[in-house]
Amino acid sequence: MAYLGLQLRLGTHFVPDLSSRTVCSPCTSDVVEASLHTGIAMPQLVRNISVRLLPVLLAAAVHAAPIGLGAFSSSATLIDFDNLAGGSCNLCGLSTTNQYQFQGVVFNNPTYPGQETIDSNLTALMPNSSGPNMLFVYQGGLLSQPAAAPFQLLFSSGVAKVGFDFGSSAYAFLQLQAYDAGGNLIELDNFTGNSAPIGLAGFAGIQSTVPIVRLDVSYHPNNDPARTFNFSIDNLRFETAAPEPASIILMSAGLAGMVLLRSRRRTSKSS
Repeated sequence: MAYLGLQLRLGTHFVPDLSSRTVCSPCTSDVVEASLHTGIAMPQLVRNISVRLLPVLLAAAVHAAPIGLGAFSSSATLIDFDNLAGGSCNLCGLSTTNQYQFQGVVFNNPTYPGQETIDSNLTALMPNSSGPNMLFVYQGGLLSQPAAAPFQLLFSSGVAKVGFDFGSSAYAFLQLQAYDAGGNLIELDNFTGNSAPIGLAGFAGIQSTVPIVRLDVSYHPNNDPARTFNFSIDNLRFETAAPEPASIILMSAGLAGMVLLRSRRRTSKSS
């Protein structure tokens, strides 16, 4: 039987073979020959191949990275918060939680529930904001206040891409943490905006091959990252996740195994 050392490309890194005797699944003739000469039944052989390759396939399939506005297609869901009445000062507008549930997202501010409001007073200070409204998120920030838990975007279906325009204080950064359905951290990225009348403003986005079901958003001062600051977001975009590469690969491997098994049975009958 032929064996190969397998490497799968993961971004700019390589995932090495986890077994020094990984079966070369693409080598159909080797698999058939192995079944004929080793006496191992084809289903068992295919199952052994899948088990050995599974850790590598899963590792190679998980890829997440920050993205810009240009990564989104014209079919992406867009929420600009302009369809609801906005307030003329911070926290004066409508608390925004499940108003966009029909579009696939719910908002949650764990430490300060209800203090995520649609306001219009800061829109002119943030470039790329689509007037009249933005979503203002209260996160404390006073020295006497403890750090707030991150603001959460909860998606009803996993998304492959999510991003938005943001604005807040200068000398600080926005942090995104993306989680999968099992609560596992997929990606953590920090974003620093450009100078703007509001302080700093920019775009923050993440894409992932593993569906994102929760996105945590927080804003922190550079000189004390443990603290949290208030921030505003606008033009939220997201796109539904495509099937995971690992699932596609394993499904293809299963179908290939069925074809090989049928071919083996036909060979046995003819011999």
